[in-house]
Amino acid sequence: MAGMFGHAESSGAAANRAFKAQLNKVYGWYTGGFIAFIVVLAVLDSHGIAGFRITGNPQAILPMSVSPLGEVRIAVHEDVADDARRIIASHRGRSA
Repeated sequence: MAGMFGHAESSGAAANRAFKAQLNKVYGWYTGGFIAFIVVLAVLDSHGIAGFRITGNPQAILPMSVSPLGEVRIAVHEDVADDARRIIASHRGRSA
């Protein structure tokens, strides 16, 4: 009987490790996306363009909510939209 329970316990431990590994991936992508969001807002702000988040429901427990597809949208006034696109495009691919 001890062998039966030992096998189930190791199987449960393996499932817990797999779950934790997947959870770490999800939170890693979430955190990376949030940091990218903050960086984009900061870059726009440094060029005098005010931006704000327009995606998702009101914040709950975490600092931001994202849509079911994991998408975050930033809005700027339409008068400066072309400038904002140009600024963001000029910063893509730069190394930190």
